[in-house]
Amino acid sequence: MSDEDEAVVVGAVAATRKKASSASVHDAALMLKLQQLTAGTHAEANDTDWIESLAVTVKKPLELDDAEDDLKRELAFYKQALEGVQAAQVRMDRLGIPYRRPDDYFAEMAKTDAHMTK
Repeated sequence: MSDEDEAVVVGAVAATRKKASSASVHDAALMLKLQQLTAGTHAEANDTDWIESLAVTVKKPLELDDAEDDLKRELAFYKQALEGVQAAQVRMDRLGIPYRRPDDYFAEMAKTDAHMTK
């Protein structure tokens, strides 16, 4: 868990304690739940935890000069998503997990060939 994550949890716990004077807040339980929810999301995390979630977080934040420019915004989203996919592909290759469809893949069609020729 990063220092930022811990700071957020500690701040949330402190705010909760101020609001609920009679409620009992268990720091250890909150930290355990945070660890369970974020397990596998970091690149350095255990691979078994990562396989359960397949969550990928891109390190660089989204940078836009003009958020109103639709084309530049969509291109920035595309580049960020592509970076995440490439990081996941590298990790899956390292773990030996197939992620590409086989060449002989056959998908059942919802409509018949006769209907599609109309």
